Amino acid sequence: MTMTMTIRKATIWDTADITHMWSAMQTEIAIPYRTADNREMERFYFGITARLQRNDWHILIAEVNGRPAGFIMGNILMYEYGNSNIIGNCDHLFVKPEYRGSGIGSKLIEELNNWVKACGAKIAEFTTVYDEKLIRKWQHRGYIPSQVIYTKEV
Repeated sequence: MTMTMTIRKATIWDTADITHMWSAMQTEIAIPYRTADNREMERFYFGITARLQRNDWHILIAEVNGRPAGFIMGNILMYEYGNSNIIGNCDHLFVKPEYRGSGIGSKLIEELNNWVKACGAKIAEFTTVYDEKLIRKWQHRGYIPSQVIYTKEV
């Protein structure tokens, strides 16, 4: 079967699919103190709904043969300091395991970076879990590690 991939801006009708993929991502990366229980999924769902209405957020969904295969969420951050005061930030990128290695992730990143540039940002940041393999993947794309976040239950 031929694989037809499309990347498009998410709509309100994609909220449930994105929420389910986000839940799968949370389970996969297993960040301490974060769960993808029903309460958190509901909060994420409503958060997505609000972000879809804002101009400073960009949410894309990837589809293969009309079925959800991945998504990316990014926003614009404004700072009053630093060399670049407009930063493009991505804190959610997920491709379903069965579609990894097919170029979907690269295409999602490319499309988000195009939007970031159109918004006037000169820097794009991606937040991910700490993993040596991921560090190498991002460095291969031209990104450099810039921060580490430590978490602790208080």
